[in-house]
Amino acid sequence: PPKPMPKATCKYTRTEGGGQVSRPGVPCIQPALVWPYVGHTPWRQALGDRIVEALAGRVLSADCGGFRIFNDHVLCARAVGGRTALAISSSNEQRDLWAEKMGRSYKVPSRVYNCFADAEEGEAPEPPEGYQLLPSCLGPTDADGDGRAYTSLEAVLSERGPLSVHLKLDTEVSGWTVLDALSSSPELQGKLRTLDVDVHMANKASFDADLQDLSEADLLERQVQILEKLLRQFRVVGSTIEVYRQGWRPEQDCPEQQCNEPSVYTAGGFSPQRFAVSYVKRELVGPSAGGDVPAEQAEDGELQAEAQDEQQQQQGATFSKKWPARECSYALPNQVSSRPGPPCLPAAKIWPYQTNTEWRTEVGERIVEAVTPKVTAAQCDGWHMFGDQTWCNKAMKRKDVLALSFGIEERDLYSEYMSNYYHVPTKLYDCFIEPEKSPPIAGTAPNGTKKCGNSGGHCYETPYQPFRICLGPKSGTIQGRQYQTLANALRGRPPLSMHVKIDVEGSEWTVLENLLASDTDQAKIRTLDMEIHYGFRAASESEYNDLPEEDQLMRQIKIIEGLRDKFYCTGSTLEVYRQGWFPDKDCRTQECHEPVVHTAGGFSPQMFAVSYVNKAIVDGPDGEAPLAFEGFGPPAAPAPAPAKKNKRPSSVSSAMEELVP
Repeated sequence: PPKPMPKATCKYTRTEGGGQVSRPGVPCIQPALVWPYVGHTPWRQALGDRIVEALAGRVLSADCGGFRIFNDHVLCARAVGGRTALAISSSNEQRDLWAEKMGRSYKVPSRVYNCFADAEEGEAPEPPEGYQLLPSCLGPTDADGDGRAYTSLEAVLSERGPLSVHLKLDTEVSGWTVLDALSSSPELQGKLRTLDVDVHMANKASFDADLQDLSEADLLERQVQILEKLLRQFRVVGSTIEVYRQGWRPEQDCPEQQCNEPSVYTAGGFSPQRFAVSYVKRELVGPSAGGDVPAEQAEDGELQAEAQDEQQQQQGATFSKKWPARECSYALPNQVSSRPGPPCLPAAKIWPYQTNTEWRTEVGERIVEAVTPKVTAAQCDGWHMFGDQTWCNKAMKRKDVLALSFGIEERDLYSEYMSNYYHVPTKLYDCFIEPEKSPPIAGTAPNGTKKCGNSGGHCYETPYQPFRICLGPKSGTIQGRQYQTLANALRGRPPLSMHVKIDVEGSEWTVLENLLASDTDQAKIRTLDMEIHYGFRAASESEYNDLPEEDQLMRQIKIIEGLRDKFYCTGSTLEVYRQGWFPDKDCRTQECHEPVVHTAGGFSPQMFAVSYVNKAIVDGPDGEAPLAFEGFGPPAAPAPAPAKKNKRPSSVSSAMEELVP
């Protein structure tokens, strides 16, 4: 057992009506008095603590205009309803009380997707107006399986507008694949007002094909990452986790440590393996979200601010004085993408975490320094920003090159943009996504056969090639999946002939380490775009997963620092993510757990996207000799300079120039 056992630092809150219901606020998870299990596995505890942190509801009653509490749900009063709102529910119960409540109390029409109950059994006794029961379940695709019909969430939301849907999911019914797809799609998330999820950790639905072969540790790691990703677009309003802790009696059930370890648990022994959690879209809460909510809507189950203050204990940690405070302003506050120039990362007004570990600050500061661009817009002939990428225009003028994209999921906008805007052929790699869920990996997306225009669907004007292969430190099979090295993918290519994108959920570190060991391979890459994941555990990184956390993170930052030898950083999403972090609201009394890395000001650069350009392009002569390489036939003629109509507005260009002295 962990020694010493943590001490209780919180008190259980009480809703006005009491009872066993979901509760707003940061959940109070008191530790057991004695360790209840026969063993103690550090990674199970680490995941359990991350789950609890991901469920901390830090939305205040004032931000919401009051809370509406009903069974397993905490609704933000300001977000409920909407003139064109629709409630969509995935269910396997005989009745869906959530959908009935949405109709009766808030006059929101509802669609209940239930392939388990027949129409008569699942129908409400007196359905509210607009209540619709559909004989299919929400799943990852439109298909039949296990004798039941499934409809994809993407299809269900396809005709909905922004902020128009209240959605309820159950991972036991819809599976984690649906929640994963939602957490990875800003477009789908943008259609939601609220999200309620009944979570079953370690559970795999029959159609969660890409999860079936994962080890228990990798499965749980991926599920925790999905919960953490949701926090980019949503804020937690409440959960049932505190109620479940109150109902747990380890001193009675496990008095002599005879209970078996659950799949996940906290440092105090409580297992957050199953719970319900309620979210609200970030832009719907806070002072800027709208006016007051009528009192009759705010008084149903509202949590008193005094109870929250008593629950959230101040620990007394302070800012480190070793690093100077950052004072800056956002140069492009409305640019929701990667941005060039030094990222503006202002410090929190108060220290947001319970603790402040100096080495975590050191790593965080080194991360920011390593990805702070030093190259100017003038050196690059300007910038081109798209999604998670900031491209140096000087590197994007050739068509006789090839783009490699590692990590596709359902759709890969990077390769589509390379194909349709720059007319560069692409190769796509992903061994996790099932082909039936991803037209590009299946090879069914239009492939060099037509103009794509604004079709909105998967489409490639320039030919692409898909591969059911992942990027890894060595070629071979890992947990039933095929991996290959970056060196293999670059073999036979001439210098400056490749655009490379890597988004492989923590599998990037040894790949990058091997790249740094080869000047020849680095010389082949024109641009390098990555999503970086500090502290993630990936199956392909098994050699390093047992390192102490500090050693693991020190290794990772040294790798990123090594890229500066041959590449210029051109931009990152750090500033955008900082703009979306609200420590004064989310951690107002220092109740947040310290992240694995953070800056001296408190911001955590644990995961972000970053873009690089090869120094040889920026520092070398303007003209480049034609390239010849294998893969897609003879090289095309060099691309002409971009036409004036493709240049960014002068106001944006001016702002870009001011970013770097």
